[in-house]
Amino acid sequence: LQNIDVANRLNEMEFHFAIDRCNISNLNRLLAEQKRYSLFANNRGQHHNRNYSNNHTIHGMMKGFIDVVFRDNGRYYIVDYKSNYLGDKLSDYTPDHLLEEIKHHNYDLQYLIYSVALHRFLKNKLANYNYQQHFGGIYYLFVRGMRNDKGCKYGVHYHRPEQDFIERLNKLFGCFT
Repeated sequence: LQNIDVANRLNEMEFHFAIDRCNISNLNRLLAEQKRYSLFANNRGQHHNRNYSNNHTIHGMMKGFIDVVFRDNGRYYIVDYKSNYLGDKLSDYTPDHLLEEIKHHNYDLQYLIYSVALHRFLKNKLANYNYQQHFGGIYYLFVRGMRNDKGCKYGVHYHRPEQDFIERLNKLFGCFT
């Protein structure tokens, strides 16, 4: 990131998009198909003392901030910084431990929402937008585990959701563009 100049970097990218009749059951079904993502209704209620039933429908405005969006070689990437304490040893910040933490806190759902937001943004801003060509993926950087001399081995989680999945999630949220 230190090599990305200001012209190719947007810090604290704010986004807003409408959600129209997103059914929790349909969202969970879509997430479960991938077997990689945590389920919204089952986990969300535990963390926020809400009891979403599978028949609950969400509608309103999604709003958030993405820590950093940067462009490199024509591709756009999402970066989110995490300061979670996973332990004192570098081995506490391996990819397996990071994935556990991501699922425990529903960060996977968070980065999917960020992906939809960036997908919508790029679709509106780039005349020739193509997911495969322009969407680079997501980096979740657990700063307590990152070391310059270790590269991406510790503290770095990267994922690039499949285009079809992001488009299906986008449609589920009620976007018709």
